[in-house]
Amino acid sequence: MSSPPDGRDGFGWIGSSSQVAPAAGPPEVDLSAPTTEHEAPLAPGSWGDRYQLPPNSGQVRARRRGILGTIVAGGFAVFKYGFLLLKLGAFKGTLITMVISVVAYSIFFGPVFAIGFVLLLLVHEMGHYLMAQRLGQSVSAPVFIPFLGALINLRRQPASVQQEATMALAGPTVGTVAAWLCVLVGVAVHSEFWAALGYLGCLLNLFNLIPATPLDGGRVTAAISKWANLVGLGILVLYALWAFSSGTAVSPVIAIIVLFAVFGTISRFRQARLMPEYLAVPTRQRWLFLGSYLVIVLVAGLGVVKGYPYLHYVHTVHLPFSF
Repeated sequence: MSSPPDGRDGFGWIGSSSQVAPAAGPPEVDLSAPTTEHEAPLAPGSWGDRYQLPPNSGQVRARRRGILGTIVAGGFAVFKYGFLLLKLGAFKGTLITMVISVVAYSIFFGPVFAIGFVLLLLVHEMGHYLMAQRLGQSVSAPVFIPFLGALINLRRQPASVQQEATMALAGPTVGTVAAWLCVLVGVAVHSEFWAALGYLGCLLNLFNLIPATPLDGGRVTAAISKWANLVGLGILVLYALWAFSSGTAVSPVIAIIVLFAVFGTISRFRQARLMPEYLAVPTRQRWLFLGSYLVIVLVAGLGVVKGYPYLHYVHTVHLPFSF
């Protein structure tokens, strides 16, 4: 899913060492052997009288050195891997928000399934990103929003609705292909994990193809007819009513999407009135977009049907390493 224009290491562990040299100071006192009669007693007020340590002083010093070593090692790790993160440039935000999304989805799906699901979202968004770059658009790296998916941000208005539709169609296309690969792997090796992951991927892309802005389907079908967004809004409203009445919807996400779709539909009709040249598409191109859109909808729908028998696995993926 792409947002409308606004104009957005590896892991390492370094252990602490007990060999860190102590800070400069008075010489250590050997407390391991008792004082004998041949040893001169310490004079009152001398260094030894002031700095004699308790019998467990060796453990205290070792613990202090260990804490200091941990702090130094942690600071070094932050510097080292923080520097590597800066090297990612625009994609450091992508990595950070991906990790946050994995943690959020792990609450419901378990960590391994959550990683697979977020990677499918990444493939979808990279389809948008790479197509936008190919068309010369200034675009942000993907940003993930837990339970809302992910988006890229166009920094300027596309030159035409054809350009907008082409970028929008690229995401579900590569996303559906990736999801189908998961389904095929699951069927081939009899893995419920892969089949269920592919099912959710196809379902995600199919939902995204509903012809209502800000979903990808609304941006694609805007190149076909402005009325398509009105149809898509009706589909979303009916789905939301069914989801809430049947108890399927357990979060306000669907309501948020419907709200955005209302504003998106109004914006499309306003755009048709104020910027008719933006929505001007040759008839041949309209048919091409319609055909491409229907093919992707059909392929994603078949993936949902093929993977549906494995849906029950989603309820067991809290056992994270059960492939």
